Amino acid sequence: MDWKRAKDWVVTIATAVLGLSLALDLVSWPAFAVLLWKIIVVAANTPWIHFVITIGCALLGRVVFT
Repeated sequence: MDWKRAKDWVVTIATAVLGLSLALDLVSWPAFAVLLWKIIVVAANTPWIHFVITIGCALLGRVVFT
């Protein structure tokens, strides 16, 4: 097997694997959120979580916009 065909083979397999990974990610993250929705709502309604989210957003904004 020559190097050109080997390279094409590797690129084809890598493209297929990355495409499959992207498809699985697009399907799995909403399913993950739906399964944990009750836990997320309970956690988001505690004052400490509000504080942590506020500080996190402020820090993220500071890093991104400066």
